[in-house]
Amino acid sequence: MESTWTCVTCGVTKPVSEYLPRPEIKRGHRPDCRDCHREKTRLAVRRMRERDPERALQKNRDWREANPEKEKKRHRRYDEAHREKRRLAISKSREDNPEHHRALRRKWRQANLEAARERCRTYWHRKRAQRSDDSLLVDWYAEQIRTMPCEYCGSEENITVDHVVPISKGGAHSIENIVPACQPCNSSKGAKPLEEWLGTHKQS
Repeated sequence: MESTWTCVTCGVTKPVSEYLPRPEIKRGHRPDCRDCHREKTRLAVRRMRERDPERALQKNRDWREANPEKEKKRHRRYDEAHREKRRLAISKSREDNPEHHRALRRKWRQANLEAARERCRTYWHRKRAQRSDDSLLVDWYAEQIRTMPCEYCGSEENITVDHVVPISKGGAHSIENIVPACQPCNSSKGAKPLEEWLGTHKQS
């Protein structure tokens, strides 16, 4: 049978497993139970935050940088437990700081180009099932790809929309036929077939 001890803080007798191990002291465990120790730690942290908020913030930042995986798990647990609260908070933040969120989305798209394109395609197919005016959807998609790097050289400046198969050669103004292209690449390609232009482009 597991032995029991009486907590020096709350006075409740509990099993030894309810006390944190402390090898450096004689009996090998803390004298206060886990619940009391947790409450003491919480109050100590609160006093430290009130006394020196900047130091507390820096300690939190240092811990997050040193433990990125634990921080992700912590956020995931919180999001799952407070899904509606998080949704409302994000919605309000987007309203209050639209430029900040646009910058975050732009940064994510640049770092996850294929995933961003797949999201656009999925969104388009979903919308296409709901709306009959395809031209509006193509225009929307064209605006999205202007935030992506050039399909041909990877440049992120002066991004335009290029028709892979030129319209003058029978190409369609469709989502499958448009890609992001920087102004120099788009002008250089012109109405040339893609294979022909790529051959001369690589040589130059």
